[in-house]
Amino acid sequence: MKKYILFLFAAFSANLFAQNLDSLYNAFVSVRSPRQIEGYQVTTEAGHEKCLTGLVNQVKRNFDLFNPKQKIALSSLLSRPSSDTSIVTPSGFFRIHFNKSGVNKPGYDINELATAYDSSYNYEVNILGYPPPPSDNGEGGDNKYDIYVTNLTNGNYGYTEPETDITSERSTSFIVMDNDFAGYFTEGIDAAQVTAAHELHHAIQMGNYIYRANDQYYMEATSTAMEEFVYDSVNDYYGYIH
Repeated sequence: MKKYILFLFAAFSANLFAQNLDSLYNAFVSVRSPRQIEGYQVTTEAGHEKCLTGLVNQVKRNFDLFNPKQKIALSSLLSRPSSDTSIVTPSGFFRIHFNKSGVNKPGYDINELATAYDSSYNYEVNILGYPPPPSDNGEGGDNKYDIYVTNLTNGNYGYTEPETDITSERSTSFIVMDNDFAGYFTEGIDAAQVTAAHELHHAIQMGNYIYRANDQYYMEATSTAMEEFVYDSVNDYYGYIH
């Protein structure tokens, strides 16, 4: 009887784990590519996460556990977004990649976004004293930190994606953010500004400190605090307080 119970528990646990992987897969694909991919019908759940950094990290950390078809789709979506144009911010630290036309075209002034990233860097690194995100060793065309502006879905502002491991718990990264923030609680350049402050702090976290899934609450809390510190007048996070 004991063996039978253990067998049922193991089968239940395996089925629950598979369901969790499928939910994780659907959640990420619905944001990066809201259509049917590789024979999987993607479903979008109600509500959204403002920042997708935690979700992206879960996908990457569990990548080897997905089935072969899911891995093919995820490999494409986890790669850096394509773009036809890029600019370097005045500080010289960031390179912003974007498209001049089509659905991914920025709906705000890209030069103002460049200023937002430089301002965020100045406050978080030069004033607060955090170390800057580490170099990506030439990914994206050079050693500048890369930001990709593209059309996200479901009201998601952006995410910071880990790329190359430095240690088991630290990595290089790049940032992906929405191109217009249309229909969000905060829209346009105001939303882009607080996203810059927020995601840059994630890049600092995962590049210089321990970045673990069970610390996600604190990672988000401190990155949201950066929105308030750098852009006190925007107050986007007010829209997500119950």
